[in-house]
Amino acid sequence: LPILTATFLEPSAVDGNFLQAILERKLAAVVEQYDKRNWKTKSLIALSSIYGIEFLEDNLEVARSRLFLYYLDWYEQTFGYKLTSKNDIYQSAHYLIHKNIVRGNTLTQKHPHTGEAIRFNEWQIVRGHPSMVKKITFSL
Repeated sequence: LPILTATFLEPSAVDGNFLQAILERKLAAVVEQYDKRNWKTKSLIALSSIYGIEFLEDNLEVARSRLFLYYLDWYEQTFGYKLTSKNDIYQSAHYLIHKNIVRGNTLTQKHPHTGEAIRFNEWQIVRGHPSMVKKITFSL
């Protein structure tokens, strides 16, 4: 079983197929390794450890949507109800996916139009507060 905090970077995310497979394995590990009362937090931790870079804007949107819809479906099947955009878990998952799956050219390590460095955020669990994280921004 995968370790939830092990990070994965897909340097060419395309439509997110590989990223979804990683998410599937990580969410299965959440259910198998943790008590149900921890599944919501642990599922977000699993999601926060998946990164991707995609050069084409349309592929980027497909990859983000694929991960987000998979997460929402998993949540509904696991907890028996749909998340709405007003829910904190929904908003957190959406935010993480948009911050972790980004547009860029892996070879140049820059955004294809702006020329800015590709930036990611590392989400570190705050010691003593297992449901809190701190954001550390870094360049590729």
